[in-house]
Amino acid sequence: MCVVSYDSCGIAGNNFYLNFQLTQQDGVTPEDLTGSSVELQLLNSDCSELAVKNMNGGVVSGSESDGLVSFFLDGTETQALLPVTPVEGCVTTKVFVGDVRVTWQDNTKEVLLRLNAEFKQGRNR
Repeated sequence: MCVVSYDSCGIAGNNFYLNFQLTQQDGVTPEDLTGSSVELQLLNSDCSELAVKNMNGGVVSGSESDGLVSFFLDGTETQALLPVTPVEGCVTTKVFVGDVRVTWQDNTKEVLLRLNAEFKQGRNR
């Protein structure tokens, strides 16, 4: 299976959503996620040892057989990823990486999607 890469972006201080449907290789038939779990961690880089943030969400309850997955961060959580610093040269853009990993019913684990998430600093205070 080929791992798909996905680029996303958001504004620090705003809610951030990542919703998608996992399908089988035909690209049409939903992947049945009954009894499985899906996780997404944001990292500073591919070489990071620790997650910066575990995303909220996972398999959409009641839609397991439809392969629906939803992750989110609220505005407070996104602002914490890119805090406002009152110093010259403060960071205004940051890219985080992460993998969407499924733990199947038989406890095997598989990465299905690679995420690059760019956050920009909001301008309202």
